[in-house]
Amino acid sequence: MKKNRVSDQGFTLIELLVVVAIIAILASLLLPSLALAKERAKRTECLNNLHQQGIALLMYAGDNDNKIPLRGQFSYALSPDGILPRSEEQAIALMHGLGQLYPHYIKEPKSFYCPSMKHENLTYYGPYGWNNNFPKHTTGAQNGINNGYIYLYNSWYDQINDLSELGFAAMSADAFALGIGFLSHDTGFNVAYTDGHAAWFPDKNQVISRESSTHGSNHPNNRLWWIHLSTGIRPDVALPEEMTTGI
Repeated sequence: MKKNRVSDQGFTLIELLVVVAIIAILASLLLPSLALAKERAKRTECLNNLHQQGIALLMYAGDNDNKIPLRGQFSYALSPDGILPRSEEQAIALMHGLGQLYPHYIKEPKSFYCPSMKHENLTYYGPYGWNNNFPKHTTGAQNGINNGYIYLYNSWYDQINDLSELGFAAMSADAFALGIGFLSHDTGFNVAYTDGHAAWFPDKNQVISRESSTHGSNHPNNRLWWIHLSTGIRPDVALPEEMTTGI
């Protein structure tokens, strides 16, 4: 009686190539979906950051005669240039803009950073970020601490704003106008508003990103984009003339 023998040949070259081809096809189908899911999760985390900022700004205003923090010279700065703190107490006292929300209204400094940020200088662990420069600067030299959001872009940095005078407007957003186009999300921006809520502002065709990539951060056109974010008017729709007077 013959015994059944298990083949010890293994896979043939053709069989291995077929398996590799199948894996490659599956990877090509799954990887874009995984990348999209990862970005959606980051976008949600970013929106939560801005919601925290919106609520914190309302609480700050409630404790300060309806005034919100004075913006710095640079709308993305948490502290000023040229002044290096020697202690945590000094570092907190020097904060301006969104930085004044720490630590009483926002306890987690990572809430100042968009998880999708592509520019290293605007990240938590970057050379000008919080991790390396609070309370003492280790990599930022004489520069203040950068954060990952723009605060009150259309505001004068030497004027404290009364929340009621701003009306319904954008207070902070991940829409950077630094002459280098989009830095966070590819199809729009997260925005915090004066009523404390945060929302997604779609820009699927990257109109704002493409336009802002051709000029510097103080260009008048960037003020127009901030009005779009404040009013919800689509970036491909012209603003009413009364909104652009003086810009």
